[in-house]
Amino acid sequence: MPADFAEVDVVIVGAGAAGLSMAHHLCAPGGRPLSVVVVDAPPGRLSPPRRTWCFWEPESGPYDASLTASWSRLRVRAADGGTVVAGLPRLRYKMLRSDDFEALVHRRLSGAPGVRRVAAVVSSVRDLPGGGAEVRFQDGTGERALVRGRYVFDSRPPRVLPSARTTLLQHFAGWFVRAERPVFDPAVPDLMDFRTCQPQRGLSFGYVLPLDPRTAL
Repeated sequence: MPADFAEVDVVIVGAGAAGLSMAHHLCAPGGRPLSVVVVDAPPGRLSPPRRTWCFWEPESGPYDASLTASWSRLRVRAADGGTVVAGLPRLRYKMLRSDDFEALVHRRLSGAPGVRRVAAVVSSVRDLPGGGAEVRFQDGTGERALVRGRYVFDSRPPRVLPSARTTLLQHFAGWFVRAERPVFDPAVPDLMDFRTCQPQRGLSFGYVLPLDPRTAL
């Protein structure tokens, strides 16, 4: 490994939503130049599938150029069929697909000379006695290497949850659908529709996020 690659300002483990968001902000125009290494698994079984993220944010946000959709009004349907439609005066509900997000971040990182991306599987992250941490990894050819950073951010989920924490399980299954005729109002998504079968414990709801009059998630 080149000497200028062995010690950097920041190491980011994982290039999913969390890791790439951090890299995107660290390399924002006008900021202090930093040396950053992003280590992410090579294409294969450890690579996540394409994802679609929806989130709350003020009207103007850093990823607006790559959004699939954005809504300022929402509808909730009760179990008895009653509906409530409300506007969002200060927030927007936004949809962003992972491919578009990754392309947006890649454009910024490609213009930052201090950023390097490494396709490798991380084997360990270890704190160093004098400060910072050391990340060991193995690339697709089997070569083992390490990089030390003043700051290391590991975006992988913890293997064991901290004690005294409440665990809430949330499961979503979604499909993009296309109708033969216009049936959706692109301006008003159904964020929660409680006309679904309810489990004995917890709750269940459906959602419809329209992209155009015939297409929705």
